[in-house]
Amino acid sequence: MFRVYCSLFLCSVFGGAGFVFMKNALAAFPSAWFIFWRFFLSTLVLFPFFAKKIRTLSKQTLTDGFVVGGLFFAATLVQVQGIARTDAGRSAFINSTSMVIVPMLQALSARRLPGFQTILGCFVCLFGVGLLTLSKVTGKGDGAAEMLVFAGTCLFAYEVLVFRRRVQRNDPNLLSFVEFGTIALLALPAALFSAHPAADGRAWGGIVYAAVMMNIAMIMVRNSALRRVSATNVSVVNSTQALYGTLFGALLLGEPVTRGFVVSGCLILSGIMLVIFAPRPR
Repeated sequence: MFRVYCSLFLCSVFGGAGFVFMKNALAAFPSAWFIFWRFFLSTLVLFPFFAKKIRTLSKQTLTDGFVVGGLFFAATLVQVQGIARTDAGRSAFINSTSMVIVPMLQALSARRLPGFQTILGCFVCLFGVGLLTLSKVTGKGDGAAEMLVFAGTCLFAYEVLVFRRRVQRNDPNLLSFVEFGTIALLALPAALFSAHPAADGRAWGGIVYAAVMMNIAMIMVRNSALRRVSATNVSVVNSTQALYGTLFGALLLGEPVTRGFVVSGCLILSGIMLVIFAPRPR
């Protein structure tokens, strides 16, 4: 179990840096082309390892892969629209709210009311997101990009719960492979309606990083961990992406770390901590 958590923490570093690389790619590629190339390359790299298993794919695995792939595609399509138009650190902090959303969705699916501390943590976290958006409204932009990132985060949180249920009856790596292929297929029709850019090496580097480090390394480790660790615990570890996203955004992109950003980030992290240490129902 120690190795599982160490792997998840390492993946959070990859994910935090990923917001910077995705911004580099999205500066040149339309969203649909970015999603297609990211997941097509992942599928291509993994194909030799799963070529023999493809012939024996069960209907159950295919169906589950299509479902989680469709959800992941929708979440990615919404979120990258916002990531392209806001700071990497800001996106990373908003994305960390999945830690709060996951237990709320779990409570709703179980038809029970979350505890007071969990509800309080959600309000504190959402207040931080609202303040983060407001600081953008009063500065540059209208806050729409931040709301798109948050909407995508909500969809990702739901996808985690769906994957958690379906991975119990499948090989997690094979299910991830089908998921990646599904996302690439769903993105292709939309991509063909937009012109393919003459992107430079920096933009392609962002796509390769997303395909290898964020998909194969990060997502597949997360998907495997969901067989042994609860969705909430996985989201707790993933929430540390906010710190790495801010760090890499400042170091590599020169993004400013303003007072409003720090206050908003502290509220979001405080809300997450309230949820983490909230008593669990027996």
